[in-house]
Amino acid sequence: MKLSTKAISAAVLLALYGNVALADETDSKEESVERITVRGAFFGQQVATAVKTPTLLINVPQSVSVVSAEQIAQQALFSISDVMQYTPGVSIGLGEDHRDQVTIRGQNTTADFFVDGLRDDVQYFRPLYNLERVEILRGANALLFGRGGGGGVVNRVTKVADTQENFTTLSAGIDTFSAGSISVDTNKVIDEKNAFRFNGVFDAIDNHRDFKDGERYAFNPTYTWHAGEDTRVVASYEYVNDDRLVDRGVPSLNGAPLEGYDNTYFGDPDFNNTTLEAHIARVRVDHSLSQNWNLNGSVQFADYDKAYQNLYPVNFDDQAGTVTLDGYRDTTARENALVQVNLIGQITSGNIEHTVLTGVEYGNQETANDRRDAFFADSQDDQVTFGFSDPLVIPEMTLTDAVRDRSSDVTFTSVFLQDEIKLSDHWIVVAGLRYDNFDIDVVDTIEVNNGADDGNNGLLTSSDSQV
Repeated sequence: MKLSTKAISAAVLLALYGNVALADETDSKEESVERITVRGAFFGQQVATAVKTPTLLINVPQSVSVVSAEQIAQQALFSISDVMQYTPGVSIGLGEDHRDQVTIRGQNTTADFFVDGLRDDVQYFRPLYNLERVEILRGANALLFGRGGGGGVVNRVTKVADTQENFTTLSAGIDTFSAGSISVDTNKVIDEKNAFRFNGVFDAIDNHRDFKDGERYAFNPTYTWHAGEDTRVVASYEYVNDDRLVDRGVPSLNGAPLEGYDNTYFGDPDFNNTTLEAHIARVRVDHSLSQNWNLNGSVQFADYDKAYQNLYPVNFDDQAGTVTLDGYRDTTARENALVQVNLIGQITSGNIEHTVLTGVEYGNQETANDRRDAFFADSQDDQVTFGFSDPLVIPEMTLTDAVRDRSSDVTFTSVFLQDEIKLSDHWIVVAGLRYDNFDIDVVDTIEVNNGADDGNNGLLTSSDSQV
């Protein structure tokens, strides 16, 4: 999805004209205006969700990038991968064309993703339609996030219902490959204490590659209730449905991607596919205890059903004119139940300012996963080599019985305490402690018996009988 040249040109001309008109109007009037000083911070300078405290980015003891909803719209960003292209210290991976996969400061991950500060660690492509911003924290921070996050984390902050104004925004776009998107964002003020908001999107997926096709739709209603002057409750439910062709790209030749086949599909368009269905329900309560102390708590229940299957090239022989394919099918079902409570306070002792954060976190994640390999009749194996053609004519293939079938139950409980100590305008000390209790039970229903024969044989000879 791309912004049109006409739209960009019109926006630039409007901005220039507005500036000139404002200057002329200002010069023509000489008025005495009382000076007003406002002290505050630009919204983009704070990352309240990720670091859990209202700390300016300049004071966060690690590298942080924030990509706002405005930037996402202006640059027509479509995916997490698009967002990462504008983030230093982060590179993106193919993710087998069915998941977000990033490398943060050398650490590759598909699991260090959060939504509103809560884990969102299933492998899938996350949409951007309902986001206020994306926060990327580079560098390990086990104090705030616990396990994982060795290189950093990616946190999505979602939109919530607003009791200030009614609005509706419709957006649509299409590119030269016929990929397109249409989305809606509408907010309805019910009264001064209640509001409802609905975000929805439909994406048609296509690109320059042969057979590429797919669609994704998602919607996210939210409800905000101001239970009192000091209390706000936000309830949210998100549904995501994604169904698309899996494309692993071209094989390599002599250590580099194969050239001359930019559009050729090295897979089976009738077999290669990924599907996702996700239900994510969340409630957050914010309560102001006093001018300096705030309490917030979040509860999230999520259910994910993910499957992907693909044939992909493992070798290309240009001399023999053959290509070798491998393949498999993998399914994952996961249920997450997460609870998080944070207490944030500000204390001043003489000339020293403290921002104290303490919290508890509980989570339970139940996962079932299995894997089946491809089986080719021609080779009696999970790989097959055959003559190359465009498109490929792939020998008959079936799937084996499960080669992996396991379930896991993860339960964790965490308690943490952090103190940001401002000694002066130039010196801030951050100290903290976290305790994690992590319990995992794994059941593998397939018995594995790896046996091997071993022996020792030798022949000795000597030219000298005395030796």
